[in-house]
Amino acid sequence: MTQPRFRGNLDYKTEFSAVVSGMFDNLIADRQARIAAIQTLIDEYFACIGEIPEGSELDRLADLMLNEELTDKHPDKVTRTEYPFLSESQFARRRNNETSLDRAAESLDANGVDHRKPTRRLRNKWEDAFVDENAQIRNADRQRHYNAFKYGKKRYGGGGFRFLQWGEKAYESVPI
Repeated sequence: MTQPRFRGNLDYKTEFSAVVSGMFDNLIADRQARIAAIQTLIDEYFACIGEIPEGSELDRLADLMLNEELTDKHPDKVTRTEYPFLSESQFARRRNNETSLDRAAESLDANGVDHRKPTRRLRNKWEDAFVDENAQIRNADRQRHYNAFKYGKKRYGGGGFRFLQWGEKAYESVPI
């Protein structure tokens, strides 16, 4: 019994893969001639080996047949052709740009304005520290005023304004 050979090579799968790669390198411009060459190659492989090529190689040959559609990078390809299909990168870009109908129906109006309740951003550490320091000074002033009122005085005599020192800057707080 003889071992199967493709174009004289015992490693027929590697040889077939090399021939397919060569077809990609030397691309036939006419689509019908390219399809005929691919069909001839598959028939030759089947005649020599007795089985059809592997699925990955058939995938590569299908990509070779559809070379014009797969290499068309125009973003509006869908409206320019009658029966378009997208490459993987074009499909991913389209999926990222789409909006789900659930979200659109709940929050977007006809002009695309989002009417959801806005969410506040989180303060950073510097802002939190500033607010805390300012609040402590205000609370101390309020406590002095309250104690003065509680013990029969009309107003605390220490003054109505406080200045907050924060690093190199001085901020004047609101009157109490």
